Amino acid sequence: MTTHIATRAFELTDSLHCFAYGEARYHFTVTPGRKAVTWANASGGFSPAENPTVDVTKIEYRLHHKHDWSVADGIFGDLLSDVSDAWFLDAIAEEAAA
Repeated sequence: MTTHIATRAFELTDSLHCFAYGEARYHFTVTPGRKAVTWANASGGFSPAENPTVDVTKIEYRLHHKHDWSVADGIFGDLLSDVSDAWFLDAIAEEAAA
């Protein structure tokens, strides 16, 4: 399985204060989806379509572009992991188009 890497800017704030901002780097793999099995192509039973799924294997961050990447774990990793699968799939599409 191919490991992909995508980056994005982040900021952790409440309504008044910014606690941290910087760049997050995600290492992830994608499990491809599956077409639906319908009456037209069923030989072993029917099944619904499945979308591709993303498995994030590591999240790293840096607070300045000159800093080294550090692993985001614990609560910080949990906060940075709140990213939709669609964002990761879009990042792969942008990389392929470039």
